[in-house]
Amino acid sequence: MTSNEHRISNLEKEAMVLGSRIEELASDTDEGMRVLTEKVDQGFLQANMLMIEIQSTMATKDDINQLRNEMKTDMIAMETRLIDAMKQLLQQKSGE
Repeated sequence: MTSNEHRISNLEKEAMVLGSRIEELASDTDEGMRVLTEKVDQGFLQANMLMIEIQSTMATKDDINQLRNEMKTDMIAMETRLIDAMKQLLQQKSGE
């Protein structure tokens, strides 16, 4: 084998090794991207589930308005009972 043939043979071997390494790196990159994509998808799913949980426990503006109206109604009823009780006491005092 001549020196040129030997060099060519060595270059061919190096090219094959480099080609194999490139294929291996491409495969590793594909796997890494797949894992990364799965993790990102899981993160979005967890964030979505958390938002649903927050929304299910969080009072809305309508909920707060309804509660305010119920409290107002209760306070009016209490005020009416207190006024009636005061009237009764005054009537009892004046009747004595």
